[in-house]
Amino acid sequence: MRTKWQSSPISGDRVGKALKGNRQNGDILIVLREILLDLSRKVYSIYYHLLKLHIEKYNL
Repeated sequence: MRTKWQSSPISGDRVGKALKGNRQNGDILIVLREILLDLSRKVYSIYYHLLKLHIEKYNL
């Protein structure tokens, strides 16, 4: 739980979870890039595991 000094007057405890560090408005491209990198890792991981299962199933 955050103290009143750590909490935002707007969103309270949720602000800490929404932001990663002290980002400025100009850093939105960095945030978007981080999100895209996370998504690409997850998609690659799922694709890799499905391909591996397919190869094992058909002994390719």
